Amino acid sequence: MTSVLLAVVALARWLRTEETAALLVAGAGLASAALLVRTLVRPRRAALVTLGALAITLGIATAETRGLRDLDRAGEAWALAARNRDVARVATGIAEAAREAARAAQQSATSGVPSLPVVDGAETGVVLYRNGQPIARGGQARVPLSPGPDGVLLERTAFHDALLARHSRTTPEGTTTAVATVLLSAAPPADRFARALIPQLTSREVVPSLRLDTPSLAFPLDTSDLTRRAVRAMPDTTTVLVVSAAPRSLEEAALSARQSTGATA
Repeated sequence: MTSVLLAVVALARWLRTEETAALLVAGAGLASAALLVRTLVRPRRAALVTLGALAITLGIATAETRGLRDLDRAGEAWALAARNRDVARVATGIAEAAREAARAAQQSATSGVPSLPVVDGAETGVVLYRNGQPIARGGQARVPLSPGPDGVLLERTAFHDALLARHSRTTPEGTTTAVATVLLSAAPPADRFARALIPQLTSREVVPSLRLDTPSLAFPLDTSDLTRRAVRAMPDTTTVLVVSAAPRSLEEAALSARQSTGATA
């Protein structure tokens, strides 16, 4: 009787916790009861029926536990794959924006007329300098657009992250420098008043988990690590920034999959 009660209590605990230890205790109790049932004279049939029911229940619980473990492993792989897709999509979008910013800066410096980067859904701006003095501007800028060395880089302020592309051209009149910008992200509460690129590339639920970092020798990139992606304006140029993301939950991955399915249906 004690062995059967132990098995029942262990199975009841499994229903609440789904712990493997509870199944082991239930199995031990069932095995002990099976050994003791031989000593019963009456009611032996009722005891055998009870043990049979417990054995079936234990078998179902064991199968359920194995299935839950497989589901957990699949869920972790799914969440990791979703994170990798987020990083890849954002890195690709930023790389395209970096190339567009570089093009706009070059065209502006060559023509002497501000030419805005064309990036859907994101604020862009250009400032033209001649011999270090501003002479023209266009668009919207959330970060300082100061002259400096040519190239593309990540510019950060307390609330905004933006791409900056600089291009200079020297003529008999002097040096003309164009500085073009594309807004990448805006932190609350500034995000209420700005149109940034990253929220256009992925869902707003994912945006807080993304990180933009400047390249660092302390954290070298591993090409086999798909959770961190380098962004370059051109394949043969230096890294502008690194995109990474914190792990996503299974629920977030499922929500993203449903949204994607609904959008393509």
